[in-house]
Amino acid sequence: MNSLGNTNSPRLLGRFLVKFQDATQTGLTAEQVIEILEEKPTETLEIFRIHRIVPNGRMELVGVAPAAFDQRDCLLFSRHRVKAAREDFDTIIQLSKGSPPPCRIQIQFSHVKQFDPTHVVVLIFPAPCSEAVGQWLAATGFHPGDHADGSPAVLTSYENADPQIVKQHIVTVA
Repeated sequence: MNSLGNTNSPRLLGRFLVKFQDATQTGLTAEQVIEILEEKPTETLEIFRIHRIVPNGRMELVGVAPAAFDQRDCLLFSRHRVKAAREDFDTIIQLSKGSPPPCRIQIQFSHVKQFDPTHVVVLIFPAPCSEAVGQWLAATGFHPGDHADGSPAVLTSYENADPQIVKQHIVTVA
């Protein structure tokens, strides 16, 4: 994996910088960081999320604990009408083709009897990508459903509610 040369690229926002003892890699996706953590579990690494890039090319970084990559987060959008929820699902997939997300996202369209509204679209992704996924979705112009929520606790509630998954799709970083 090579570091990216152009630090002014807005595509770096939400990506990661990993400092090894003798090298630094910039512009890594969450999946690439997870691979590094699996390949070198005992190596001491410093991991930072690229939060902002200022005009002179300097980056504002946010430290991320390696254990955070074991956690998942979500954005959940629910609708009263099944047709509207299905349109949300399809719209997010279409938006990801024109503007790839900052990390791999699993999208599920489901029916959850215990929720109100019951027709749900949920985006599931690595927890360190939460802010970047929210920014990506806002930048695409997507307008959420009748109700929107998100957090690791919401994901747990969703999964514990035994959702009836109608369709699912995985979108990846370009």
